[in-house]
Amino acid sequence: MDIACADYAQLLPPGRYRPAVLAKCRVDPKYSGYLSSLQALADYVDLIAHLKTVYTKTNNAPIPVIAFGGSYGGMLAAWIRMKYPGIITGSLAASAPIWQFTGMTPCEAFNKNTDDLKNYLSGAYVNAAMANYPYPANFLAELPGQPVKVMCEKLSTTSKDPKVILESIFEGISVYFNYTGSSECLQLEDANPQELGDLGWNYQSCTEMVMPMCDKGDTMFEASEWNIKEISDSCYETFKVRPVVDYARNLYGAKELAFTSNIIFSNGYLDPWSSGGVLHSVSKQTLVTGPMQGAAHHLDLRASNPLDPPSVKRARQMYKKIMNKWVQEIL
Repeated sequence: MDIACADYAQLLPPGRYRPAVLAKCRVDPKYSGYLSSLQALADYVDLIAHLKTVYTKTNNAPIPVIAFGGSYGGMLAAWIRMKYPGIITGSLAASAPIWQFTGMTPCEAFNKNTDDLKNYLSGAYVNAAMANYPYPANFLAELPGQPVKVMCEKLSTTSKDPKVILESIFEGISVYFNYTGSSECLQLEDANPQELGDLGWNYQSCTEMVMPMCDKGDTMFEASEWNIKEISDSCYETFKVRPVVDYARNLYGAKELAFTSNIIFSNGYLDPWSSGGVLHSVSKQTLVTGPMQGAAHHLDLRASNPLDPPSVKRARQMYKKIMNKWVQEIL
């Protein structure tokens, strides 16, 4: 990857993100072969092995390592325990949609449109749902507490006047795109939070993270089909690569997780990504917390807040107890 983009790795110091720099972001074919989940896991293993030599105990006692991750990071946290159980003692995989792949989860479980303007609007709705925390936060954008509720209040006009409807939609999406009022004009190209590595994720979606998305038209989103040929052609036009549909499913064992252990899968009831998450027990030694009532995208990994729902507070207490048990078992 082009380090100047600070894509995924976010190597630039805080405050160094600049529109001019982000505009140059690209997936460089010279390095894009390294942009894969398998490479990320291998890099983590090398780093952990090095750290263990630096912090080796005098009595050569084992050093427990617990992986934490949310969203794509949650997927990596689960997969690294599956692939490298001798390196990772246990994992907390929060909001990790490891089942959001072909043949594992119905494509209509998560909504997505492709038209630019429609994608701009649906992106605001979906991202607000992901970041629907009970308190103000800036995970994807500067948002108020319970942004979905605030947005819906703006969208609740009963008028049939087209102008009033458009004004209502504008006020609604402004909750996501311009809650602080600092932007004078909303731009379609500002729809995605590039500081979070959106370009890198788009590339991986065109190679290994092939997650079917469609809609039957019975929701607030328009009907849309999952057309892998169109997706493949779009990927080739953008990145000169084509998706391998079953790659992640075959690499990480699909839903055959009966022999996994020491993984906690957590999901929030308000999180749209829970559609592809592990919501029920898959083995005697793998735990599932939820979905947690009142919780959005990996809320349980965020700093403690007085407004956290009881389900999240209980989950965190459970994590501490379970992880202490994992650590004691290898010491």
